[in-house]
Amino acid sequence: MYLLQRKYNRGIYSHDTALYLLGYSDRTPAKYTMTFPKGYHAASIESENILIKRVVAENYSLGVIEIESPCANPIRVYDLERTLCDILRGSGSDVQIVTAAMKKYASSKEKDIHKLMTYAQQLRVKPKVMRYMEVLL
Repeated sequence: MYLLQRKYNRGIYSHDTALYLLGYSDRTPAKYTMTFPKGYHAASIESENILIKRVVAENYSLGVIEIESPCANPIRVYDLERTLCDILRGSGSDVQIVTAAMKKYASSKEKDIHKLMTYAQQLRVKPKVMRYMEVLL
């Protein structure tokens, strides 16, 4: 993971991969999901085992944190609140993974509902986040 991010230094681990890295999913991703800014293109990236997501520049750096990879190297990943918004925003994430992550987040002592709602507003998924939180809280 570290080498992949070094090779594609604008890539940030996101979606299902971020959930796994943050401990909110027990499913090891078959393909790593990385988010890049719109307009970023690297010819060799298509040959990698990566699901590519692209976002507008103003949302690209929202919620970026640095954690240790499973091999103890520093990697950039979106924080939990951003990741939850991302998986609700697009399609492709397994409903079971999304539901389990939202339940775990709702019962977590570290949850930051204000940050989640701020991100949800900016990423335009507030109604979806509200539906989950109304049921779970």
